[in-house]
Amino acid sequence: IKCLGHVQHKVRIMASRALSNLCGGDGEDCSRESSRGVLIGKCLNILSFQPEQTPIHYNHNLDHGGLLAIKVLLTTSSDPVRYFDGRLLQAVVYYATCCEKRWTSPPPCITVALEVWLGV
Repeated sequence: IKCLGHVQHKVRIMASRALSNLCGGDGEDCSRESSRGVLIGKCLNILSFQPEQTPIHYNHNLDHGGLLAIKVLLTTSSDPVRYFDGRLLQAVVYYATCCEKRWTSPPPCITVALEVWLGV
């Protein structure tokens, strides 16, 4: 998870792919640390976007890596729609709309958010 915020773009890409490979799948056992739902939740927790508070500090590398990991976790899922609600939906809409038209998110985050939205 820490590598998702690395300064090098390729490291973030490889970290998101590795996280997908470590995922235990779409099984019903959502309490395991390697379950897809838990991993998506961890990725959501590292994003600057938190629905209940305004972020004071933006870490664009961490945002980009978290969104990349969410994208890969959803695209490797047999049922991605199952995870696409609540906080995940809010986060994707937030980044896809340029941080609610505040333009505080870099283009790579916006692009990945739009790809996630399009892929589901």
